[in-house]
Amino acid sequence: MQTDTTSTHVAKKVTTLAIGAVLAGCAGTPAPETPNDPGGAPSAEATLVSFNEEQVARGYEGFRTMCGECHSTGEFRGRNFQFRWRRQTAWDFYREVTTTMPENAPGALTDQEYVDIVAYILELNGFEPGESELPATEAALDHFVMDSAGKP
Repeated sequence: MQTDTTSTHVAKKVTTLAIGAVLAGCAGTPAPETPNDPGGAPSAEATLVSFNEEQVARGYEGFRTMCGECHSTGEFRGRNFQFRWRRQTAWDFYREVTTTMPENAPGALTDQEYVDIVAYILELNGFEPGESELPATEAALDHFVMDSAGKP
């Protein structure tokens, strides 16, 4: 029985290190696909990717100046927004925003400006800021499942 516990502990550490390497850009191959949990709980990988308060502040300013003329924050939080984006990742949302907004010039913002706005919207929906910034990469954003914000 001790072997199973040790094997599980080692497997968790190896998985954590592998995910860290992928997110840091150290891996030469794409991250393995992880299916979204239909039960709504984010996978272990999803909890490793975060954003920080500075990024949320920049995202707020970006939203206010670049999005606020046409949109209110109410469109991007709460039940309707969460239902629309359930079982999808921050990459799905980021890709949608970068290819359609601003309406008069899709793709006109920098990758950093877009991901900062995504971080702000995630925070609006109950996700807690962490220590590191959310990178504007598919490898990282695809592991941030937009389900279960604010839930244990």
